[in-house]
This record gives sequence, structure tokens and C-alpha cells, in this order.
Amino acid sequence: MSRPFDGSLFAEGFLREAIKELPDYQHVSALDDLEAALLARFDRFPTDLSPNESQTEEDLIWPVLKRLGWTAHLRQQNLSPVGRHDVPDGLLFADGAAKDRANRFAEEWKRYGHGLAIVESKRWLRPLDRRSGRRGEESAPSTQMLRYLRRIDDVTTGKVRWGILTNGARWRLYWAGARSVSEQFFELDLGAVLGHSADGGDSVTADDRRHWLKVFALVFRREAFLPDAADERTFHERAIAEARYHRERVASSLSAVVFEQVFPDLVRALAEADSNAPLDEVRDAALVVLYRLLFVLYAEDRDLLPVRDSRYDDYALRDRVRGDIGHRKDAGDVFSVAAARYWPAFDDLCRAIDQGDASIGLPPYNGGLFDRDGAPMLSGVRLGDAVMADVIDALSFERTPLGRRYINYRDLGVQQLGSIYERLLEREVVREDGNIVVRPNVFARKDSGSYYTPDDLVDLIVREAVGPLVDARMDAFAAEATDLASREVPEDRRMGRLKRLDPAERTLELKVCDPAMGSGHFLVNLVDYVADRVIEAMAEAEALVEGYLSPLAERIEGIRNTIMDNAEDRGWTFDPGQLDDRHIVRRMVLKRCVYGVDKNPMAVELAKVSLWLHTFTVGAPLSFLDHHLRCGDSLFGAWVEPTIRRTDEQSSLFLRGPLARATRAAAPMQIIEGLTDAEIAEAHRSADIFAEVSEMTAPLHAFMSLLHAFDWLGIPRRGPVKTAFLKWLDGVFGDQIAIAQGEPFDSTDAHLPHLMAALGLADSERFLNWQVAFPGVWSEWEAKERGDRQSALGPDEAATGRMVRSPPTGDRDGSPRRRPETHDRRTPEGGRPAGGGLPAGERKGGGGRSGGPDFGGLSAAGPRRPQPLLAVRRTGHDAREARRHGRASRAVRHRVRQDGGPVLQERGHRGAAQGPLRLREPADALRHHALLPRRGQPVQVLRLCRQPRTGD
Repeated sequence: MSRPFDGSLFAEGFLREAIKELPDYQHVSALDDLEAALLARFDRFPTDLSPNESQTEEDLIWPVLKRLGWTAHLRQQNLSPVGRHDVPDGLLFADGAAKDRANRFAEEWKRYGHGLAIVESKRWLRPLDRRSGRRGEESAPSTQMLRYLRRIDDVTTGKVRWGILTNGARWRLYWAGARSVSEQFFELDLGAVLGHSADGGDSVTADDRRHWLKVFALVFRREAFLPDAADERTFHERAIAEARYHRERVASSLSAVVFEQVFPDLVRALAEADSNAPLDEVRDAALVVLYRLLFVLYAEDRDLLPVRDSRYDDYALRDRVRGDIGHRKDAGDVFSVAAARYWPAFDDLCRAIDQGDASIGLPPYNGGLFDRDGAPMLSGVRLGDAVMADVIDALSFERTPLGRRYINYRDLGVQQLGSIYERLLEREVVREDGNIVVRPNVFARKDSGSYYTPDDLVDLIVREAVGPLVDARMDAFAAEATDLASREVPEDRRMGRLKRLDPAERTLELKVCDPAMGSGHFLVNLVDYVADRVIEAMAEAEALVEGYLSPLAERIEGIRNTIMDNAEDRGWTFDPGQLDDRHIVRRMVLKRCVYGVDKNPMAVELAKVSLWLHTFTVGAPLSFLDHHLRCGDSLFGAWVEPTIRRTDEQSSLFLRGPLARATRAAAPMQIIEGLTDAEIAEAHRSADIFAEVSEMTAPLHAFMSLLHAFDWLGIPRRGPVKTAFLKWLDGVFGDQIAIAQGEPFDSTDAHLPHLMAALGLADSERFLNWQVAFPGVWSEWEAKERGDRQSALGPDEAATGRMVRSPPTGDRDGSPRRRPETHDRRTPEGGRPAGGGLPAGERKGGGGRSGGPDFGGLSAAGPRRPQPLLAVRRTGHDAREARRHGRASRAVRHRVRQDGGPVLQERGHRGAAQGPLRLREPADALRHHALLPRRGQPVQVLRLCRQPRTGD
């Protein structure tokens, strides 16, 4: 079946198959009449004469809407209470009575509250996602729709959330409630379905025409927007729920087969292929193979690799390997244990993805996942067909009661792939009775800090934390525009001042960090939200000021042209449909706004994979992300000013050189920020510059990490440790910086073991020194204060409402001077209000917003009393691991107490906690994350709620 649709509002599996099982599909009335009427209308329409917008609207769009049951409507109703900035082409009503109720209002914007959807019409075949370059078409139609939907959502308080955008041929349905409104739409090429597509759309066979006409009628007809008498949901709500159910079911099935079959099979096969390899190396290699496979399957199903190019299809995994295995499995064929046909094909494709192969239309997609040096073990192994066939078949076909069903990765999001990683952290590879076993590790998730965060909570955090920052930029632009309009200012100066406050450009200056990113779930949602807001800001600004054009529009066009020119020059396949404004903006958001930290190195790599897949552009290299996604423990590390203060004047002299070099790294970081990575040379330049940055910051990072490691060993309490620390600072062991960086040195000092213990701790714990890790963010590293307040959200912070000043500093020997001073906003006296709850205005049911999900401490209905963040039940199956974990936990608790941060309170004995884990001082949980903006650029740190899955 051909594919005349686009967007991800509804699942492809639903549109092709599941929709046929719905009663609505079976009872679409008068389909023959609809087909005949639409064909007659399109046949009469002069498509070859480039009809203008008015002609397309009158002679095609509104007649089609009438055939779909939309007889009650109003045209050109102003959404703006003042002026005429937002005027959709049409407002659709359920019936004449609803229209009559709307007409009782003199103010046009109030009439929208009685409608069902809006319509925005464009000329025949006008591009919907980019500027056409024609006069009067300065804005992309999709940006207009996003602006209208946001405005309507506000003026109707969420009653009207649907919009129809069409150029006569392509009909697109938007839903304001989607996570990414710009991306999660449904589009059907009606022109192609009826044989009238003139812009290269997919041709539709006669057998498919009736199906897609039924889909068109079901989605766009008036009845689809009305509640069903049976379950009070609209057709769209049922379709979205069906898609969600399908996605969750497939993801659950895929996860089960990965954990029970695929990952164990890969581990055992790799261990057998290289019997001398350490088990940790085998585990990492198996993870790399698994995620390379998932990357290719996902990218090919989503047309992110050039599967439609005849040069590539002979080397694609989809037909050459995946399809062949499926056919042989269905036929009951036998696969060789020793012979290897599939492994070389897969390995060759991975090499081509990494290095590029212009002869098959494939550009180099730089990135660590496919780097040959990233998993050296894989270069020396060959897995037999029997293993590869079982693995690829399990990842390609779902087992259902009705038989094997092809898994279409187009219907899965990168969040679903990331969830597989989240659960893989619970597995460890061990030898038991001579066999390689993959088993659950009850400590893995807590030790790594990886926890599942529900989608609704992620969306809520992003919206409530980032939304006001974007709104402030739009408000500043609007205020400046109003001020300039009231005075006589030359046009060029007026536009120049406005462009300096362009809300889209200034939104791209936001820096948002997830300090425990895992596989990047939160950051993926963040990219969607910020990209939507950037597109909306462009449209808002251009609608507010006549003749204004966002400077971002020119940059978007430049990036698009660069990608296309490079692809054409090098013979790479590219899809212009994947270079629309929304795709380019997502790449820009990814490169400039997204920051993340995780202690697990594999998590960092897989977060990159998630973000790359989510912002993938055929024909363009992968964005360089190493400068923003860092490996380290975000809760522990050192800061420059306390570090300098803790060394006396003489000892601190050796820090001046490393500090000066590290602070100079801010300038090259700004160069990386400015590179678009639209061509492979820019991506390589980003990598080369970041290598210089790493070299510049390495000495200071190493010194600060070693100092913090000594803190962990307990300087104030243990004499030998303190002595070793002071000897290191005084240079008794040798050059302080060289030692911290791991360079060899000779010493027979009696306190050397304590120094070596600190060096080992610094290496294993991966402390994150925030200023050094992100040198482009901070300025004045030696300043005493790092900002009056932190901007950190989490269930505990939202509930307590505390502000935390700078962390405590210590003397040279590490003795803490004082705990951080905290201020509580809850009552004037700083105490808990009467009744043991929150102030009256913050209690559930009080003032503020209502509705939305409730997450125990952060909800749209207002914060509640903090709940336990994590419940862990441990067993005693591995006493040695339990003792190791117990020692680590005690060290962490001690370090947190010294720093004035949260104290973990565990119940039980012998190092095994039997009850819930609670934060005794939750407001201090992110005291390390007080961030100082660089030159006025705000940094928003969002803390994800750590919530275990059901059954954990």
C-alpha cells in the first residue's frame, strides 16, 4: 500500500489496518457519492493554472468541507481583542444552533468558544512548512497555525483545540494537546489520492484509493469532532488512544523480548566469540550491537536513511537482511551456526553510516555509536547466522495470537527505545557455574541514578519551567514594539532594535539542563517544546509588527540551502520534505539549548542516539553534542571559588595557570555554539574545537576532582587522610596538577596509599565540576556568590518552596564553616503553616491552576506535601555487592551532610535498606545546581522526579 500521509498524530499501523476494525470505518455512508463529488470538483479545478488563495478557497476547499458535513461556519473572525493580528480563515461549528450562540457576541474573539475547529486555507500547492518567497507569503503556514492554536487555546480556555490547514491538495489536522504540535499532526495528500498531485506526492493505486478516501472522510468530517454517543469520546480521541495503546503494547512486547532473548543471546554469542574478553567489555559490546540494530531499524522505517533510493536498497537492512530472515523463518528454514552472511552485511552498513558512502547516497553520520574505535571488540568477531537471525527476527516481528506481525518502528518514539535502556541498567553479566548469565542487579538503578519518569510529568515540568521564560521574551518584544510605535523612529532603526529582541532568537539562547538525563527522555520532550515555541515566536513577532521578518528566518533558509547544496555536490540522497522549517529549528534547539549530565557513560551515548534520531535530517550530519551532554555525577563536584579559598596563598599559585586556561575555554565554546553542523566539515570543526576545550580544562578539572575525592575520604575526621591531603597540596608527592591528571610519579611517603585512594575515587565517581564542564555558561568563576537562587524543579522543591543560597565553603583542611542559609517562602515566620500542610493558597483546591496530572509534589493543581521519592526493596542474594553498596551509600551520606545537602534515611541493618528512601532535607537536594548566567543568559535546571515503575 502506498503512503500518501504524513505526521505522527495517528499511528501508521492504525491508519493502515486497525482503523478498518472500527465501526466508523464500516459505516462510512455514501462513499461512492463522496468519491464522485470530489473527483468532479478536482477535475474542474484549474490546477495547471496556479490558482491563487481566494480561488482555491472558494472553488475547492469550502466545497470539500461542505461535502464533509460542515455547513455552519463563520469566515475571517478576529481572534485578537485589539487590532487585527490573528484572523483564521474559518471557524467551524457543530450545527446552526452553535453558530447562532456565537453570533450573539459582538466581539468576534468570543465566538470561538462555541466552535469545534478552525480552518486556514492557502493557495493550491503552497508549501505548508516553509516560506515560499512570494510577496505576501513571508510566514510559513504551519507557523500561523501554531500561533492560532495557542491563541484559541487561551481565549476558549481549552475548549477549541483542533485546526485544519490545507492548500487544497494536502489536508492537515492539528491538535493543540499534542506534545509537539508542529510535528504531531495528521496530513493526507487528497490530491494524490484523487490523482491530482502535481508536487511529486506518492501515487495511489486504485485499490488504495477507496481506503484513503474513507480515512479522509473519517478524520475530517464533522462527526469526527463530536463525542460518540457510546463512550463520549470523539473519533479523534479514540484514534489517539488506539495509537497510544498500540505503541505501548508494541514497546512492552519489544522490551520483553530484548530482556529475555535478544540481549542474553548477544552477550553469550559475543562471549563465545571472544572468550578472553572481560564480561564488562562483553556487556558493553552487546549494548552497542543492540542499539546499532535499533538505530537502523528505526531510521529505515522512518525514512531517515535513504531507503527509497535504488542505490541504497540493496544494502539496507530492511530487505536484504530483515526481510530475508522473515521469509526464511516463515518457511521454517535452517540458519547456520558457523556461517555468517548477515553479520558482514550489518557490519558493512554500520561502517557506511559512520564514514559515509556517496555511491549509495549515504552521507557520513558522525557519532559515537557507529565509531569503529568505540567498541574495539566488535572488530574481531563474527556472529553466525543462527544468532543474528534470531536477534533480528525478534526485533522485527511481534508474536501475537494471530501470528507474526511486522514491527513498524515508525509508530514508536525514541522514548520507547530509551525505556529499553532504562531497564537494561537493571541487568548485569556474571558467570555462574561456568555459564554466562544475564541477571537483575538490584543495586544498578540506584547506583546509576537512572529512574523512569512518566511522560505527563516530563511535559508538566517543561511547560511550567520553560514556558514562562519564553513568554518573557515575547512580552519584551511586544513592549518594545509598542514603545517604538508611539514614537517617531526611522524604519531601519526601529527594525534594528526589534531584531535585537527577536523572541525566536532569544528563545534559542535558553540553556536547559537535565542533571540526570538517563537515555534523554526529558531532553527529547524539551526539544519538541522549545522548537514549537520558537516557531510560534517567529509567527507572533511577524504578526505583531507589519513588515517585520525574524532574523531567524534567514538563518533557517541558509542552513537548508547548505544541506541541499552539499548533498547535491556529493551525491547524497536527501528529502526536501525533511528540511522544512520545523526540522531545521529542532536541529538548532538541539545544538544550542539542550544540556545534560549522567554518571553512566553508556547513558550519555544513548541520550545522544535518542536526540539524533529525534532530530535526524536525511543528507545532513548528526549535530555535535559532546559539548553539552557530559558524563559525571551531577550531585557531587567542586566549585572554583571554594577550591581557591581552601588553598593558602602560596599553594594556590599553581592553580593560576590551569584556571586561566580553563576560563579562556569559554571563547571556543561560543564558536561551537555558533556552528550549525549543516555540513560534515562544520561537525568535524565542532569536534576539533571541543578537543581543544577539553585540553584547556583538563588540568583544573583533575585538580578539583581530586580535592573533592579527599573530601569524600573525610579530611576533618581522619588524621592520615588529612596529612596526605596537605602533603599533596604542598607538593611533597610531586607536581600537584600532574598527579591529579594521573601522570606517573615516584614516592615512598607513608601517606601515599591515601593519595592513591583519593585518585581512585576521583576516577570511579566521575565528579562533575559544573563550571569546568560547561565553561561557556559561567563567567567570573572566582566570584564568591553563584547567584542568589537556584532554578531547580522537583517534587520536593515545589512542595517546600525554599530558596537556597550558595553552598557552604570550607577551610584549607576541609572543615565546613557553616551550613547553607535557607529561606522558606511558606509563611512570614519561615515555619510550616497551621494544619501541617501548605499555605491556604497552595493547598489542593485553593487558588491557582486546576486540572492536569498530580504527581505527589508537582502538579497542575498546585504542590502538595512531599512524598517519598523512591521505594527500594533489596534482597540478600549477593552479600558482597550489598556490602559494597552499603559502603558507597555511607560515603555519600557523609559527603552530603558535610555539604549541607539532602540526607538519605535508610531503614534496615547490615547495609540493606528494607523501607522507603526519604530526603530529610529535600529543599537542599540540588544545592550544587545554583547556576550563574553568562552575560545575562538564563540557565534553567530541571530536576526529574525519581519514580519507580509499578512492581519495582
